[in-house]
Amino acid sequence: MIDSTQVNIDPTPLTTNVNVNDEIYNKPTTSMLGHDLHDQQSIQSQQNQLPSIQSQLNSIEKFNGHGDPELWLRYIMEKFDLLQISSAERNELIPDILTGEALIWYVKQQDHMSKFTAFMKHFLQYYGNQELKTESTTNIIPSFIPVKRSESSDEKETVIDSLRNQMLINNFE
Repeated sequence: MIDSTQVNIDPTPLTTNVNVNDEIYNKPTTSMLGHDLHDQQSIQSQQNQLPSIQSQLNSIEKFNGHGDPELWLRYIMEKFDLLQISSAERNELIPDILTGEALIWYVKQQDHMSKFTAFMKHFLQYYGNQELKTESTTNIIPSFIPVKRSESSDEKETVIDSLRNQMLINNFE
């Protein structure tokens, strides 16, 4: 146990000099507190750029499911790079750059496309295959059109034509 004679207490009261405290707290510092004086200008310039970016986004040619999908995708990527649009923002803009059949396809598939790169992959797989189907159909159709033969053609040519058509049908399937 401590005895009151062992404790040494200074009976003089503590005093503080208010002027010294004011000097310490009001002294100018070299470190920045709060906002930079020029940060408002950068926010204002960003707000001024928004209408320009929005007008550029509105000028982007939308994809409707027809045309060259790879060429269109390159065009979109160039525009996004030019406007410095982040990957997350690109993903949010997908419904705005598609229309018609392509927009319907995207709405059905969007759960599988959490990132813009996933969209690009699925887009090229689907519409790249669509383009190939269209090209192969247009290339094959003219060969099914019967060619008028002269009455002097012999039976051999008729058999060969029938076989050729049958082979084309088998290749198409």
